[in-house]
Amino acid sequence: SYDAPARLNQRGGVTISIQNEYSTYADFLAGFAPGSDPAIAVVPSSGTLNRRGGQPQEFVITFEPQNLKDTYDAVFVVETEDHKWQYQIRGILQ
Repeated sequence: SYDAPARLNQRGGVTISIQNEYSTYADFLAGFAPGSDPAIAVVPSSGTLNRRGGQPQEFVITFEPQNLKDTYDAVFVVETEDHKWQYQIRGILQ
């Protein structure tokens, strides 16, 4: 899991790197599971992972809380034809 810190009404976040495990390039879609907090977003939402041994793909998870809540939770999902990664993201107010 990853923590994404931010102050109220400001943007913060965390960067996650994913390395492709296969020897071919792989198109991906990135987003969040249903029920994830809308204050948490990701860039990029699609693209191509380098093949194994290439540069990892960086995903910038942003957290921009607009109101006070007890928890800000999301499940970040990256999916290719052959693999699916899932990470728990927790927005933390500073």
